[in-house]
Formats: sequence, structure tokens, C-alpha cells
Amino acid sequence: MGSALHLLLLSLCVGMIHGDDFTVSQPDRLEGVEGGSIEILCTFTYPDTLKPRGYDIAWRRNEFHGELIFNMPQRCTHPQYRGRIQFLGDPAKERTGTIRIKQLRTSDTNRYFCRVAITGNRHVVWQSIPGTYLTVRARRSNSSTSTVKATTVSPWQPMSSTTMVTTTGKHQKLPWIVAIVCVVIMLIAIMVIAATIYICKKKRQQRGNIRKGSVDISQRTVPT
Repeated sequence: MGSALHLLLLSLCVGMIHGDDFTVSQPDRLEGVEGGSIEILCTFTYPDTLKPRGYDIAWRRNEFHGELIFNMPQRCTHPQYRGRIQFLGDPAKERTGTIRIKQLRTSDTNRYFCRVAITGNRHVVWQSIPGTYLTVRARRSNSSTSTVKATTVSPWQPMSSTTMVTTTGKHQKLPWIVAIVCVVIMLIAIMVIAATIYICKKKRQQRGNIRKGSVDISQRTVPT
């Protein structure tokens, strides 16, 4: 481990001294959904004067010198990613080391680093320093969503204190609009009853006046 780290640092220092263009580019952050898939892009450059005989693309997680999860030439994959990592890169033609992680899990949330090595007249190893931070969100199930909707009460909807008993014996609150309709019906009924009583009294008064007028007329009639 110490010798590998020494070679890596030495290669980077040599590249900087000679002004060689060794770079690895990755997106800063990515976000995926549990059960889906995502591609972590990786592009790299090196001096055109070099003519590599082979390429060694590897991916690490956690930190710069973290755990190896995939090695391209050996087709070696970490047990937690076995069958889920697909290599999409084309190191020789496109200078890419992109991978795809399938069947994402929330435990895949981590930082991932692409390491590039070339073999030939010079053996050079270089790697992305910041890497890519992948966040995997949990997928919401339909059952949990429906449960939340069923137990959620709209904040603007007032609840009446009037209750009703259902056939199951459970008390449920009447909607406020039903209470308003009941009140309106009661007011209309009261108004109808009052109007009926008023009309009846009016008719009685009219009948009384008619009878009284008939009596007065009969009293004023002079007998022959």
C-alpha cells in the first residue's frame, strides 16, 4: 500500500515537473433513485506523445485512497456491486472510463473516484481528486403515499362539532356544509310556519269583520 501510494505521488509530481497534461474529469454531484440506474462519467487526458500499450481503469469509493470497487482489465467487482456495475468507457478511442451502476441502493450513497493507469514506455497512474458524490434517494411506494393522503387533513377545512353515528358504531364529524344546510332548512321551516300562522290570523280577522258588518246592517234595517 505504501509503495503504491509512493508511485502514485511520484507519477503526479513527474507529470507536473514536465508540464504533462494528465487530467481526470468527473461530475461533482449526481443523484439517483433506489432501484434505478445511473452513469458516472469519467474522461481523462494525457500527452499525445505517449503511446500507451494498455489501460487500467479502476474505481474507488469513500475517499481518494478508498476501497476498490471495480477494476476494468481484471473485471474485478466488489461483492456489494457484483452484477450491478457495467463498464461503458472506451479508454483507447475516447479516453473515457465511465461506469453505470444498476439497481441502485440507498447504501450506494458515497463518493466515487476514477483512477487511470497507462502502460508502455512509461507507467503513469493518476486519479480524480474530488471524485463524484452520488446520492441515492429512497423510492416512495404507492401504499405509503395513499396512507399519508388518507390521514392528512386539509388545514383550511373547519370541522363541525356535530357528530353522527355510522352503522359501524363509529362517530364521524359532519362536514360544515351539512350543518349550514340544516340551519337554512330550519330557518325556512320557521318562516313558513310563521307565515302560515299570520295568514290564518288574518283570515280570522277578516271573517270577524264580515260578521260584525252583517250585524250592523241588520240592526239598521227598518221593519215595514
